[in-house]
Amino acid sequence: MNFKINIFILLALTSPAVLSSSPKALSVCTLELAGNMVTADRRGFLIDLLNNTLGKHRPLKVELFPPVRAFHSFAKQECDVLVSATEGFITKYTSRETIELPIGLHDYHTVLSHSAEALERLDLKKPQNFVSLHKWFIPQNFKEKHSVYFAHSLENALKMLKAKRVDYFIGFNFLTREYVKQNAIKGLVYSRSIFLDPRKVVFLIHKNKGASVIKKAFKKHMLEYLKTGGYDRDLKKHQVPSYVLMERIKFKNLLIKF
Repeated sequence: MNFKINIFILLALTSPAVLSSSPKALSVCTLELAGNMVTADRRGFLIDLLNNTLGKHRPLKVELFPPVRAFHSFAKQECDVLVSATEGFITKYTSRETIELPIGLHDYHTVLSHSAEALERLDLKKPQNFVSLHKWFIPQNFKEKHSVYFAHSLENALKMLKAKRVDYFIGFNFLTREYVKQNAIKGLVYSRSIFLDPRKVVFLIHKNKGASVIKKAFKKHMLEYLKTGGYDRDLKKHQVPSYVLMERIKFKNLLIKF
């Protein structure tokens, strides 16, 4: 009788359900981001950073989406992580709060136009006509004063601008400039003197019962990534410009307090 019970216990312990101890993969929503941040083949600086932090904690399942769909998918909790967003990312679609994971980058809003003359007469104290991608891509309370048309893609937004259907495009500086450069878009003028609403660039996770474990693991592996020089090697590998980097001591202090 005892022999049969022992055999039963042994079979139970060696069943696939028990042996399968590998952690569940974290699902990641991302979008193609210019400047070698996230490429169409799911490579880039942010992907390397992701693999060296959260990827050291859990397996990752990375899916590439169009910009707005990536944000909606995260907001509807169809994925665990959003790569990437900016601090203060708030959406009515999200039923729970989110936790921001700092990654040492920052960006700000800037304005493009179809002509130098249009930029010269730009007065943000007066109502203006803009195009952008989504409310998440414009400064807070910006739409209260200005008329903003939201295009379905950055390509369409810049086509509207070149066709002079609007006078200005507003979006995040680095990614917009890199997109224009990579796609050799000519005829647009950058504003170099208007830097609006600077924000930290972050990864986002949902604030749920597993968030504290993910947050702790991210902090541990990010500090290791910095200490071993992997972070700097990947910055150099992907040619990330220095002006989007947070001051290193501020970044480390932010992580330590995180």
